[in-house]
Amino acid sequence: MLAYEATPTGLRLSERTRPSPGPGEVAIDVGAIALNRGESRRAIHGGFAEGIVPGWDTAGVISQVGAGARGLPLGTRVVARALAGGWAQCRIADCRDVAVIPADVDIGRAATLATAATTALAVLKRGGPILGRSVVITGASGSVG
Repeated sequence: MLAYEATPTGLRLSERTRPSPGPGEVAIDVGAIALNRGESRRAIHGGFAEGIVPGWDTAGVISQVGAGARGLPLGTRVVARALAGGWAQCRIADCRDVAVIPADVDIGRAATLATAATTALAVLKRGGPILGRSVVITGASGSVG
């Protein structure tokens, strides 16, 4: 399979062995990725260890299921978030970090949700209850605000 892997000065497209899921993991044939600012900057400026395949957010179809990964049958459309591995034709994800994509949601749009949604949720949790309060969102230049 093809994957972008880190080099000391950036990225290179290379042929790699297709990964197999371990216990509690699934293999996902990647159909779309999200480019997040943090990972993109690290990749461009050589911030990943050599040989690492960057890529946090992906969406695709489950192509293999590891032992103990229940409720995620082959062919299920999913979105996944992990700290690496997404910029490849196939990625491994812990089944706890995978969500099923509803039938009416485009796979490309689904790929953009994982980091943006969890970042927004973390900010809301840190700020406490917001019912009846004002929330200011500055910027609007990124996926979160």
